[in-house]
Amino acid sequence: MSARLSRPVSRERSSARFVGTLDTAGVSDPRARAPTLTRGRHPADLAFLVLAFVAFAVLLFLARDMTFHSDEWNVIAVPPGGTLEGWFAPYNEHWSTVLFLVYRAINELVGLRSYIPYLAAVLLVHVIAAAGLYRLLTLVSGRTIALAGAAILLFLGSAYNDLFWGWQVGFIGSTAAGIWALAALTEPPRRGNAVAAVLLLLVALATSGIGLPFLAAAVVYELLRPERRREAAWLLIPIGAYLAWYALFGRTAISVNNNPFTVEALTSAPGFVAVSIAHAVGATFGLDVWPGAIISGVGLLLIALAIVPAGRRPSVARHLDAPLERLRAGFPFVLANLAGVLVLYGLIALTRSNRGPEAPIEPRYVYPAGTFLLAAVGGAIGHVDVGLRRDWRRPAVFAGALVVLVALVGNLQALGVGRQVFLGYADQVRALTSLVDRYQHAPAVDPDRALWPMPKPAQLLDLLRREGWPGRSPPGDVTGIPSDAVDRALVQLVGPSFAIVPGPSAAPPSSLDPLDWQDYSGMTVTKDGGCLAIQTKPPLGLLILPVPDGSAVSLEGSPGASFAVALGRHADPQPPDSKDWAIPPSGSAVVLVPRLADGMRWKLEFALPANRSWRLCPVPHP
Repeated sequence: MSARLSRPVSRERSSARFVGTLDTAGVSDPRARAPTLTRGRHPADLAFLVLAFVAFAVLLFLARDMTFHSDEWNVIAVPPGGTLEGWFAPYNEHWSTVLFLVYRAINELVGLRSYIPYLAAVLLVHVIAAAGLYRLLTLVSGRTIALAGAAILLFLGSAYNDLFWGWQVGFIGSTAAGIWALAALTEPPRRGNAVAAVLLLLVALATSGIGLPFLAAAVVYELLRPERRREAAWLLIPIGAYLAWYALFGRTAISVNNNPFTVEALTSAPGFVAVSIAHAVGATFGLDVWPGAIISGVGLLLIALAIVPAGRRPSVARHLDAPLERLRAGFPFVLANLAGVLVLYGLIALTRSNRGPEAPIEPRYVYPAGTFLLAAVGGAIGHVDVGLRRDWRRPAVFAGALVVLVALVGNLQALGVGRQVFLGYADQVRALTSLVDRYQHAPAVDPDRALWPMPKPAQLLDLLRREGWPGRSPPGDVTGIPSDAVDRALVQLVGPSFAIVPGPSAAPPSSLDPLDWQDYSGMTVTKDGGCLAIQTKPPLGLLILPVPDGSAVSLEGSPGASFAVALGRHADPQPPDSKDWAIPPSGSAVVLVPRLADGMRWKLEFALPANRSWRLCPVPHP
């Protein structure tokens, strides 16, 4: 690799080529030489530091009531280590060695007593990622555009999964290392910068699969710059490291979620990628998926026009010749980041497209995609902006400020929505950890049944007693937790004890308490001995029935008629806790109510189709 600096080339001159130099943009651009503060600090640098501190403090404050969620429990309950395979084994499809190290270190220090250190870690890495984007765009487009892009990333509320969930130190860690690797490749071509890029890419790859799109972006970036192609050989090191890991460990988990080598996965990928990119563009800039699709289309059109030589462009685009020629000079940088987005969503499409229509718009994928998009847009603007006519500059600045404002407002709103989502998760986890202690010996609780994604009750209790109860969830105490969250946790805890089975049609024994309702709508209800006779009306009949702990209720109706039953206790039953069934040929289905042996009653909510006759009776629990 040559250690010589390439001769500076003006953007006007380099715009005549498809591939232009980018590494001198932040140095030669006069806009980068703004007035300095004491000790050489640029005002934009100080502004970024202030924004970074504010973002860290605000996000940590908003996340103060979160707790452990989903995948975290798997690694905490069964920590990796002890063997080489333990540290390098894939988690889902990901190479997660660095992620395992981070979680093991924090867990050894604080256990489960507080979630704040886990959140502080992910938010610190988030700030590092934003600093990497700021440095990268400073080199390419100047500090003003860099500050705008970094500000959006710092408050990227549309990626709330990554900001309120400590486990996402994996995604954000790969993004931070990857974006700093691209910054190192944008610096002057010195051996130290190439070595730094290689090391950072290795960290990105060993933290999560999100490192792969950044490796792809780095390869494209190097190959599209003729004067830097010698450096591309350095990238064989992270490529070889990942291939070695995949051959030794990773290939065993390639199909853990979805087989990427099927015809269905390959044919569904283009549509998945298109929807994902439209959503990511819209979410990054505080908009919906349809504006994102329009912006994506306009961006692709401009790139296509820039590829076409000036003399062959449509006449309606001739007035754009000057900015389009300048955009050509930024192609290596812009196309490298767009390649990162394509690889990101291409990999997700192949491995996760089986998760349905919600998969392309999952918030956790917006963070790496948004980082690439902010880099690509910032790089494009930085090149097009140079040489703008003087009378265009003020409207351009105003338009840019408006875009940043809309992006920040939209992302802050998404941040509020995401906070409520994760508070719901936290409430249910706190309720479950408390209820496991209260009902560990209840007949309806199986101590050896996994509470996905949490451990088995016996294992969870042992873990909590050794490492402490998370936050404000002392053993057995559900005070302050919303009643619907407590009910969801109860339904999860009792599991198969809440069931529907076929039953014979029979009159209720006189020894059982007669049924009575709490509330109903869309039906007429009359008492028939100890039973309830029901005639439903359009569009649907709903009835809430209080029942004793450990009881059973028979529902009689026309064979094949469908119905749903939801279970609750402290609150009215909720749809997430419901079971769908159909009346069997015997004409009767029996709903089994769990037994916790604490003397409290349960609630059943029956959702019954209209224009049918039904009969509810108490029956002995089988």
